[in-house]
Parts: sequence; C-alpha cells; structure tokens
Amino acid sequence: MPNSLPDSPAAPHQLRYAYNTNGASNHRLGDALTLIAEAGYDGVALTLDHHHHDPFAPDFAGRNAQLAS
Repeated sequence: MPNSLPDSPAAPHQLRYAYNTNGASNHRLGDALTLIAEAGYDGVALTLDHHHHDPFAPDFAGRNAQLAS
C-alpha cells in the first residue's frame, strides 16, 4: 500500500501548527508574536485582550489599523 501522507514540505495538505495568543497572555502582543515565531509555529490565532489591544491606550486607531494589516 503506498504511503498516503505527503513527503514534500510543499505538499498542499501538510499539517501546520499555529499558537493562540491566549497562551502568551502575560506578554505584550509584539513580544508574544516574536516568541511564537521563534518557537517555530507557522501561524498565530489572535485573541486580543485588554493587555494586547487596550481601547483606552493612546493611538488606538493607529494600533487597530496595524493589527488589521
């Protein structure tokens, strides 16, 4: 029976891992994203809490635009 799992990193159905920012809730968002990337994760799920995206912080509109991009 042939192996049905992809052998190539470029295979379209290769399993990729992502991390949720809930697991880095004690870090600033930028620091959390750096830690997640350095740990080798392929993606990130953003769960923005008040310490990640404070609506009362200065330049909320600018930070909102940055997160949206």
